[in-house]
Parts: sequence; structure tokens; C-alpha cells
Amino acid sequence: MLKKLFLSLTVAGLAITSIAANNTNSLFNAGEVGISLDGGYILNDYPDTKSTTYTTEKKGKKTVVKASTVTTDNDDYDILARVGVFYFPVKNFGASVFVPIYTTDDGLEVNTVDVALIARIALLDAFAPYCKVGTSYQWQNEEYDYFGAVGVEYRLSMNWGVYSEVNYQVKDFDTNNSENGQTTLRLGVSYVF
Repeated sequence: MLKKLFLSLTVAGLAITSIAANNTNSLFNAGEVGISLDGGYILNDYPDTKSTTYTTEKKGKKTVVKASTVTTDNDDYDILARVGVFYFPVKNFGASVFVPIYTTDDGLEVNTVDVALIARIALLDAFAPYCKVGTSYQWQNEEYDYFGAVGVEYRLSMNWGVYSEVNYQVKDFDTNNSENGQTTLRLGVSYVF
């Protein structure tokens, strides 16, 4: 069973690579530099956290312990937009840097930068599925989050493209805590110079 799966994936990979290599009319090229703008919708957010504080106080000869629980709402923002730049030194591998812009109860916030490595395969002239891995740094809290994404870009011309991706972001790599991540669906537009 495992041999058949491995053989099937190998044949599919070779077929995709062959199609991509023979695609000389592709709108995806080496040396691309561009900008992107996208918006996101959170499909599931980081779970709320609870913390309990214990205090003791003396009442006569007795010591009384009081517990108070505080629930922290981890809904960081209401609306998310991102602006970024990307560079593909070779046709199928590149990098991106994005700055998310959030609206919160306190107003507009910009306190994060996302950096990612991207791998894409231009299957047809204007169609390229991709995956990316990266990190998100929040300088206000001095925290790193980690993310992975899969998506697809469709080029309308040599310069303009539209894309959609699903992003999964976690605060750490604890495999026992896999449900403690955030899933976001993004739609965006890109421009290649």
C-alpha cells in the first residue's frame, strides 16, 4: 500500500514537473519583484485563555484562600489587511515580506511583520499553486508565531494577478496543542513590476 502511494506521488510529481518545465508561455518568471495587497477572514481563532489567581487572607485564626479566574479573549482584531513585497530569484522559489494592518477596539494597529519562503509550480500559462512557510514577529510583545499556507495564483496579465490562500498559524511547535492555532482565508491582488 505504501509503495503504491509513493509510486503514485512520484509519477504525479514528475508529470507536474514536466508540464511546468515545458510551459514556455508562462506568465510566471524568474526575477519577479512585486507588491501584494490582501484581506483575511478568520475561520477559527486562537482559543481564549483562562488564568486563575489565588490569594490568601487571615480571618482570625483561619487562613482563607480565594480564587479568581480571568478569561482573556484572544480575538486580536476585527479586520485584517496586509500589504507586502515579493521576490522570485528563480521561477519556482521566492520570498515575501508582509505587514498586517489590524483594526481593533483601540483603533488601527501595525505591530507585526510576516516573512515567508514560497515554492510555486506554474502548471498552465496563468495558473500556479503554491505553498509557503514563515514566521510572524510581533515587536510590541516580542513574540514569534509560525505559519504555513497553501494557495493558488491566477495571472490576469504579465503584471496583474489574483490569489487565494489558506493560512494556519501557531504560537509554538507543540504537536500536542495542534488545535491552538488560527486558520485564515485570504484573497488578494498582486502586481509584478
